[in-house]
Amino acid sequence: MRNFLKYKPSGLASGGDSWVASGAGAFRVGIGVHSKKQTNNNTDTNMKLITILALSLATAAFGEDVTIVGEAKCGKCALGKSEKCHTVVVTKDKDGNELVYWVVDNDKDKELHEAVCKTTKDVTVVGDAGQKTDGTKTIKITSYEFKK
Repeated sequence: MRNFLKYKPSGLASGGDSWVASGAGAFRVGIGVHSKKQTNNNTDTNMKLITILALSLATAAFGEDVTIVGEAKCGKCALGKSEKCHTVVVTKDKDGNELVYWVVDNDKDKELHEAVCKTTKDVTVVGDAGQKTDGTKTIKITSYEFKK
């Protein structure tokens, strides 16, 4: 004698369990949509890594306390590289190439700019060095001293 499979609909629109009969007995078969939402753990991990990378780059962009010895000048009047007056400190790297640090606006910058707008002065500045996304070097001055 041959056994036939029988299907009993659950009556639920979103699915449910059905019973199937066979020669060995009855067993339950799950059908339909599962209610537990599956998430992609790779996306969560990638977002965490991106956040860590962004924070480490932000720390690298500002936070290096440096001392720069060079010439303080006006970026507009002395260098002609700015549309408005802006303090810059020009120095040289270890290979002798000119480096221009654009000073971030703060109270120390204003004091320094008053002294160097129409002239150039040798100066030692201390502050947080950084770099913009376009490669422009910046420094947020915490102190400065003119050379005698």
